[in-house]
Amino acid sequence: MVSAQDASTPLRAALAVLACAGILLGLAWVRSAHAQTELLAIYRTSDPVALSQAIPRVDALTSRRFAFYPDTSGRLTKAIVLFGLHHPTEANQILKEVTAEQPENAQAWALMDLLDRLSGDPGWVPARKQLLKVDPLFFEVP
Repeated sequence: MVSAQDASTPLRAALAVLACAGILLGLAWVRSAHAQTELLAIYRTSDPVALSQAIPRVDALTSRRFAFYPDTSGRLTKAIVLFGLHHPTEANQILKEVTAEQPENAQAWALMDLLDRLSGDPGWVPARKQLLKVDPLFFEVP
């Protein structure tokens, strides 16, 4: 005969595991939120010296420690910073990686379209077509 206490032991263990998983996901989210705030401040910087000094920090903020929790906005910000520092090839490479990993990411396609047009790269036509395929209403004003 199994006592009530013996039967509740696996349930307690399962609840403890779920609680730990929730805490870890919460920490990943908080880390991401702090990184987003810092990346936004870097994104709003127009000083080339400050941007060039920010590259190591952007790299640290966009490191992919949590593969199960993909966060591409940091890499998109890094692409913008690199483009602002006149490194369009590196910026475009990041955008190609993001769009390959997440072909439904309209923001990445929009940035690729914009950066390609600003740099004079004829690749903007396919980027614009893909953007409109992913999100036909992207350019609509609400």
